[in-house]
Amino acid sequence: MAILVTSSGLRFAGSLSVVSALVLCTVGCGSTSPGTKTGGSGGGGNPPPTYVTEYLYAGGYPFIDQYKLSTSTGIPNAPVQMNVKGAPNMAATVPTKFLFAAQNGGHNAAGPAFNAFSINSDGTLTLVAGSPFVLPDPELAGMDPGFMALTPDNSALYVMMPTATWKAFVTGFSVDTATGKLTPLSTKISFGPDSGNASGAGQLVVDPSGHNVYAAIGATDIDDANGHPQAGIAAFSIDPTTKELTQLSGSPYLLPSFSGPGDPVIDPTGHFVYVAVSALNQVQGYTRNTTTGVLTPMPGAAFAAGPFLAGLAMHPSGKFVFVLDYNQIVTYSIDSSTGQLKDISTWTGNGGPGSCSPVPAFVVDPTGTYLYASNAASAICVLQVDQTSGALKLINGAVPAPNGDGLASSMVLVKAQ
Repeated sequence: MAILVTSSGLRFAGSLSVVSALVLCTVGCGSTSPGTKTGGSGGGGNPPPTYVTEYLYAGGYPFIDQYKLSTSTGIPNAPVQMNVKGAPNMAATVPTKFLFAAQNGGHNAAGPAFNAFSINSDGTLTLVAGSPFVLPDPELAGMDPGFMALTPDNSALYVMMPTATWKAFVTGFSVDTATGKLTPLSTKISFGPDSGNASGAGQLVVDPSGHNVYAAIGATDIDDANGHPQAGIAAFSIDPTTKELTQLSGSPYLLPSFSGPGDPVIDPTGHFVYVAVSALNQVQGYTRNTTTGVLTPMPGAAFAAGPFLAGLAMHPSGKFVFVLDYNQIVTYSIDSSTGQLKDISTWTGNGGPGSCSPVPAFVVDPTGTYLYASNAASAICVLQVDQTSGALKLINGAVPAPNGDGLASSMVLVKAQ
């Protein structure tokens, strides 16, 4: 799955999320229909930055790998294995001054832990004083951190925390934008029953104006007719001063039980929200009231996708959504008035050793020129995006990860300061 520098995130096949440090998974369109584009103080926010990225960080096991990118071709050089433990999920501030990484495998006894790094001009990382920053909570102790999303102004980092049961929590930190220091928020909103043996945690995303957070929930507190917890999309308002979260009236927006929602993405103007619903092989579309943050399902909102739906990424122009389906990436166009999606082209990997498929994670650069995809061996491939049609073309074969590094479950694109 994938995500970009604002706070969307990269997408990873299955359940892992990837956050990239630039502009990705939130782009938009639109105007007119009732409930589709309701202007107001909560409006769409500014378009994401379009500067050329210089580095790609791939987080996995056991280390974070750094790829220096050609500013003219986008092609990565051979990677450097950073002396930094890998992270299943990462996020970076925009401008890219700090990188935040979930501390994997630590099972911190006090609570989930997160490292903060300053990004140096040569792309190296320096640990921020005070790292790791811990969410001190006995209920979350021993759990690996979940998916993350930053506000557009970098003042808050929100976290989806899984547990060993269906229950999941939304919590987070305030961010000192001068030092990168993280301070835990008091927000801790739970969903799902404290039973079962599958995580109900999905990805989350912040809208471009920084007023709302949306989270994919595998199990809510509402059961279906068979007594199974329904899935859903939870919506929150962000307090502009404290950054604490309050769940919106009418949230969560329910989906069928065991439907596996993940990877919510928002268009850059904040009018349309899309969610991958893997078990149903569908992309669910919503219109968003930009004043209240309330979501309304689009007419015919369940857009058909492939049988191995793994994640979504938004093109920075707001014209296209890319849908990851195991060994292929499908481009959908977005109707700028209604938000309706239309399948327009498919890129399919060639399979075999050294190929670019299957694709467990992908991310779009902030200019919208390149799409970076990792394969099952953690190698990185580069696809060029046709700015008119959204079609993808492979321009560089797999660049292998350093020896010993496993699956890249998250990727972040940055421009060093």
